[in-house]
Amino acid sequence: MKVFQMKCRGRPIAYLILGWLPPILWGGIIFYLSSRPASAFPSLWFPQQDKIAHIIEYGIFAILIFRAIFLPTYHWIPISRLRRATIIILIATALYGASDEVHQIFVPTRTGSVTDWLADVTGACLAVAFCLYFARRKPEAK
Repeated sequence: MKVFQMKCRGRPIAYLILGWLPPILWGGIIFYLSSRPASAFPSLWFPQQDKIAHIIEYGIFAILIFRAIFLPTYHWIPISRLRRATIIILIATALYGASDEVHQIFVPTRTGSVTDWLADVTGACLAVAFCLYFARRKPEAK
């Protein structure tokens, strides 16, 4: 198939599509869920249960972005590239989380919250730490 043979910056186009489609779709799911009124969600079983949902939601988002950046291989990634990717992922998820909280201000029965945003950033940080723990690092040349 021609799509698998086309290249963009040395990477096959198929890898770019397969890599970036999941985080884009997940971002769309986050946007859709934040567009729903509060009554569309089940009642809380315990206080701050929604924070756990935010942590999981943005943790998955960060893992999908990590996967997209390093697809097709996660072996022998230079440490400097891991550092750059970590910064990019955390900034991207923090900005998306902030925009999501602002968006919720305009949704009936929803409110934007700094604590929800902090839960989003916490989820992204935990996910990136998880990814970095399992990524195979290539030592820097001295």
